[in-house]
Amino acid sequence: MQVIYASFFRRFFAYILDIFICFPLFLLFLTIFVYFLVNLLNIPKEIIFAYIDNLPSLPFNYVAFVYYSTFFLYLFSTTPGKYLLHVKVIKDNNTKLDLITVLVRSLLQPLSTILFGIGYVSVIKDDQKRAWHDKIAHTVVIQISEQSNMVKTILISILIPLGLIGLMIIISLLKNNLFK
Repeated sequence: MQVIYASFFRRFFAYILDIFICFPLFLLFLTIFVYFLVNLLNIPKEIIFAYIDNLPSLPFNYVAFVYYSTFFLYLFSTTPGKYLLHVKVIKDNNTKLDLITVLVRSLLQPLSTILFGIGYVSVIKDDQKRAWHDKIAHTVVIQISEQSNMVKTILISILIPLGLIGLMIIISLLKNNLFK
């Protein structure tokens, strides 16, 4: 079987899709969690929002994306964004991903985008189209056939609408000042 390594642009758009899927989902879960704390545990919302307002957003978003990426890569060897663009991650020796490899890759991937994506420049020059995080984690991103797995299709079909619903809920709550 011939391995076709995913192009820079395919990887880039998969990453962008993952960001647009991850953060609305994360905000949805955060909203549900805050609702639970305020309404079921009777914790004053001022305390919760003071805590959330003091969380630095970059580390918070970083942790959310690492969790998202680790979860999907470990279970499916692909994320929703990668799945939609027909790519998956494997170890460079063509074996299934293990948890340590996935965690290392997930922790390093956002760092490859810092400084205008300098970690991805090597994708253009590398024979296996690996970014910095791929080289360190010993992974490659490959194109897969467009035949879909039913479980993944169902999962993606649920996650994207959930993400959009989450985003609409957050916008609605902020617009109506329900959290202020």
